[in-house]
Amino acid sequence: MTAKKNDTKTPKKEFPETFGQLVEEYPELKGLPELVPARDFNAEQSADFTVLLTLLDTQMPELDTKDDSMDAALLVARVVSISNDFYKGLAKDEKAYEQWATGRDGNVLFSAFLALSMFYRVELGKIRSVEDATKLPGRTDLRLQTLLQPDMPAAIHEYDGGLVSSCRFVGL
Repeated sequence: MTAKKNDTKTPKKEFPETFGQLVEEYPELKGLPELVPARDFNAEQSADFTVLLTLLDTQMPELDTKDDSMDAALLVARVVSISNDFYKGLAKDEKAYEQWATGRDGNVLFSAFLALSMFYRVELGKIRSVEDATKLPGRTDLRLQTLLQPDMPAAIHEYDGGLVSSCRFVGL
């Protein structure tokens, strides 16, 4: 007689949708002060987060394959250092953030920063989805239209919906 297979599905655990839920669900984030929401990132914060995500995306897959524990430790230290600088800059209360980060084990901080980075990646994805849904096909950005009026001596070679890939101004 064979054992009966359990057909009940294990419910998928949802990733936290709010900062409060994130802090509540991940014990390593307990006591973390409020951070700037992704929707309020300034240009520098957006650029710094891109650097952090690129570091995580390119280096993290190699962490498990590191044969040398020193190489792994250096990678973790690099992620913690860059993440700490970034998240300290997002803290609404920098002193409270410094108190939260002080005296913590590097591995605990590493885990905390990975959770935060995933949260912000998801948040920025939601913002991008909303922005994409509100764009009308075939319409150019109003700011670009204002900047490059037809009577201005300019030639647009390509417009990809968000960035001018090549723009040449003549006679200025």
